[in-house]
Amino acid sequence: MREVVVAGVGMTPFGKWRERSTGSLVAEAVAEALEDARIEKPAEWRVVYYSRARNPRAGSTPCGTPVCPGSR
Repeated sequence: MREVVVAGVGMTPFGKWRERSTGSLVAEAVAEALEDARIEKPAEWRVVYYSRARNPRAGSTPCGTPVCPGSR
C-alpha cells in the first residue's frame, strides 16, 4: 500500500441546490479543503478527491472521484 494523507477537508451545506452545478459545489468544497490544509500552490498537492451523497431518485451511488490534479 502507498502512503496517503488527508491534509484538509471542506464541504458545502447539505440541501437541494437546484440553482448550482455539481462543479460549483465541488469547487467551493475543494477551495475550503485546500485552505484548511494551508496549501497555496498547486505544486504542493497531487490530486483532490471528492464524494457526494447518493440521489436515490436518480439511481446514482456514492462515489469518490479524483478532481483537480496538481502540477506535480
